[in-house]
Amino acid sequence: MALLAERVRLLENSSIRRMFDEAARRPDAANLTLGQPDFDALPATRSAALRHLRSAEPASHGAGLLSLRRAVSVKLRERNGIPAKPDTVLITPGVTAGIQLLCLALFQPGDEVLVPDPYFAVYPHALRLAGATSVPVDTYPDFCPRASALRRHLTERTKALILNSPNNPTGAVYPERELKRIARFAGANGLLVVSDEIYEPFVFEGKHASIGAYHEDTLTLNGFSKSAGVPGWRIGYAAGPPAVISGMRRLQELTCMRIPAFAQKAMVTSLAESCAQHAERYRMRRNHLWRALSGMYKLMRPRGAFYAFPEAPGGNGDEFALHALDEGVVVVPGSAFSARNTHFRISFSGIDLAAGIEALRRLSAKNVEEPLGRIADNPRHDGEAVRNADDKAAEMTPDRGFAANHLYTKKRREVPWRTSGRGR
Repeated sequence: MALLAERVRLLENSSIRRMFDEAARRPDAANLTLGQPDFDALPATRSAALRHLRSAEPASHGAGLLSLRRAVSVKLRERNGIPAKPDTVLITPGVTAGIQLLCLALFQPGDEVLVPDPYFAVYPHALRLAGATSVPVDTYPDFCPRASALRRHLTERTKALILNSPNNPTGAVYPERELKRIARFAGANGLLVVSDEIYEPFVFEGKHASIGAYHEDTLTLNGFSKSAGVPGWRIGYAAGPPAVISGMRRLQELTCMRIPAFAQKAMVTSLAESCAQHAERYRMRRNHLWRALSGMYKLMRPRGAFYAFPEAPGGNGDEFALHALDEGVVVVPGSAFSARNTHFRISFSGIDLAAGIEALRRLSAKNVEEPLGRIADNPRHDGEAVRNADDKAAEMTPDRGFAANHLYTKKRREVPWRTSGRGR
């Protein structure tokens, strides 16, 4: 008799975790896999945590402390244009846990969810655990999803779509005008939008835009691991339609119960503290990486987060990651994030970046099968050369080219999260 449940046996081992393990076995290798900031907790945040840790803190409310939910709702209204209120906010044990809570609360067997590809590796697994189907929507080569491409994957079973900007693993930042197009598409088809915005503070050009400002049926996920330098504290938040938040809260109260109160109180302080100096450091690292590698690898210039997603020489990301190990650098193959296996992910958040870049340069110079050049960098990063090229669909892969026009289904389907008392 099998010991593990079928739902667990269906989950694939994470390529990211395998590369983490390889990095641990090779301490001399440059580690470019880490998906977390390299700076300590922000000073005022750390002081607030210590102060509250010394006091006797009662158990927090199941949805999170009112003071933090109130501060989060103010932040969402003032910085993101999202009409949130404290009772439409849930404090979660990190964004990843929020993703799983959302999937279990909302999706069931037969549901389909559109996921722009490349994607954060957790999304398809979380959907699979809920019995739902992840439908990848190709965004190569500029990694920006388009309403026209999403439209072509729409079926009667489509219930939602997941966005992640700034994006892990590509570093893409979705332009505001494309988010507005996607919002119109989602609204016309009664879709919930899940917007993962954990890398919001790390935008190197332009401004971050939140689709929740344009589409009322949006579940916004965010947190403090990246912005406050506290990845081990596991504090995130979700904000959106009351019915969805209520369902997620019920599941949370049956699993992790509550988030430590002292850490929640420290996050109130964190919302008033800036990580801009660290974002500037990452921008400078991005510039260094771009200058060093863009002439040797096919690479779209990252506009946010702290990742780059080059094409692997020879076109096989898994094989390239193994060769990189032999050269003394650990990267994550792109197959961890995509239906394709053509790229690999670099994190420039850690201290090993300089050594890693040198190893990648050596690897490129050794025996490249074909000349490598940079993908033309569009300074506006709105994919204009492609976005306005509905008539250039032939230039894209045949089954993933852009639709000839932007057509939206007129019929508005009934959806369970839309209520008259929205409270947002």
